[in-house]
Amino acid sequence: MASQAIEEAFSSTAKLLFGRSLSPIDAYAEWLVRDMPNWRVIRSGRGQAAAPHYGFFKYVPDAKIAAFEEFDEIGKKRLRPVGENPLSMATEFGNQVEYVVQVIEGANLDVEGSTLYKNLVNAYKCLGSFNSKAVGFLSWSDYNEHCFGLYRTFHSKSSMKCWHSDKLARCFEMDGCNNCSDAMFCHNCENLAHALFCFNSDGLRYAVGNVEVGKEKFEKIRGKMLAEIVNKLEKDKKLDWSIYNIGARGKP
Repeated sequence: MASQAIEEAFSSTAKLLFGRSLSPIDAYAEWLVRDMPNWRVIRSGRGQAAAPHYGFFKYVPDAKIAAFEEFDEIGKKRLRPVGENPLSMATEFGNQVEYVVQVIEGANLDVEGSTLYKNLVNAYKCLGSFNSKAVGFLSWSDYNEHCFGLYRTFHSKSSMKCWHSDKLARCFEMDGCNNCSDAMFCHNCENLAHALFCFNSDGLRYAVGNVEVGKEKFEKIRGKMLAEIVNKLEKDKKLDWSIYNIGARGKP
């Protein structure tokens, strides 16, 4: 279960982005990780463990993954004598072994259901995340604050569902972008401020579809879009649109 600090961070970030608070975070979990490389959170013994579906992790059954809290206990286990037959030893090993997949370093506080992390404060269900605060459902992302549902995104604040990006602030559904703020549904852009549906562009202000429309018109369009986004998120706990499908033919 997410801590109160995580719930408050998620709610306040949603209000900043969409103008409306959202909670609880677990109600939006499936949506937050939908476009990430597959991974799962497993409850084991006295804790939780996040494990990806790639590399050797994909071969380890969920029942064999153990939480970090069980490390010392598992290390005390001993195999029973099985004679001189190596196959018997292998069978016994297979029956007893459990895999602790976490690597934890640095100073951490209020971290739940996470794996491979360092210097996290108030973090929830993250995989490969470092030097971040008030974050949830992040994967391989560093130096973020008040961010949720990010993959390979760095040095960002108050953003949700962004991918392969750096230095974002108050952004949503961004892919391959750098140094952008107050932007949504943009791809391969730099130095945007107040932008919607922009692509392969640099330095635009109050822009929609790569066209600078001015603050008044921009705010009008953005307001209509946010109203629909909030309605869908509150009703369905998810949004069908994403930066990866919104340009596809037909209805997302």
